[in-house]
Amino acid sequence: MRSSPSARRRASATEVQGFADLCLRHGPVDGINPTAIQGLSVYRREATTEPGNAVYKPGIFLVAQGRKQAHVGDDTFVYDPENYLVTSVPLPV
Repeated sequence: MRSSPSARRRASATEVQGFADLCLRHGPVDGINPTAIQGLSVYRREATTEPGNAVYKPGIFLVAQGRKQAHVGDDTFVYDPENYLVTSVPLPV
């Protein structure tokens, strides 16, 4: 059963900042930062980038700060500290 948006618990500002700090520790440089966990990387960008074409591998995409958009056909998916993106198959964006 899916909960309504108003029923979901939102992360506090302290929790969001803690997550961002954790990501910064494990993603110290721009680009892909592999971690000790196989298959888990922290991707960091210091500045806004121009839209581009890519294929997302299956995964879970979390944003610690800012927001990101993925366009698939006429659909736009926005993910930010309060919304995540999950892909179960390769996704051309």
